[in-house]
Amino acid sequence: MRKVLTITSLFALLVVLAAAAGGLLAGMAGADHAGPAVTIVKTPLSTCRPVTPEPLWVEPVDSPTDRMSQVVTVTIGNGDWVLVATESGEFLVTGNFGISAPALVTVSLLPCTTHHLAVTAHVREMGPPCYYGGYTLGTTSDRYGAPLVIVQGTSCFRFYFPLVYR
Repeated sequence: MRKVLTITSLFALLVVLAAAAGGLLAGMAGADHAGPAVTIVKTPLSTCRPVTPEPLWVEPVDSPTDRMSQVVTVTIGNGDWVLVATESGEFLVTGNFGISAPALVTVSLLPCTTHHLAVTAHVREMGPPCYYGGYTLGTTSDRYGAPLVIVQGTSCFRFYFPLVYR
């Protein structure tokens, strides 16, 4: 037996639905009703993973050296700038740096000087929906724990003049 929806049954269905919707709307408007309260809860579309720190390491430097500059190789995960500060100044490079694309910072050296390097790198901010990064990391050691020190001048002569008293 096949059931056919007639105009009369369709009209009756619409009346029932309208009455139910009217009661729901009246309840939302603050009218007294016997049904449970409706609470709207916003849920995030995605769940953000816990943040893990990005790696920062510096390859060992050549020391002592007789060159007047040296390229310092700095690996920073998701980095956008790297700064190397030393006795001869501050040297900044910008770009998109990562594990497979380290920053190459050319540092000028002063003659007959011991240079103590301090490396600072910035992790770029990423997002939405989850926001990561936006912080800096720093080190004064290479990836093996040795201090970042470059002694320029393997053939620096220091002259001392004797003082003669009369």
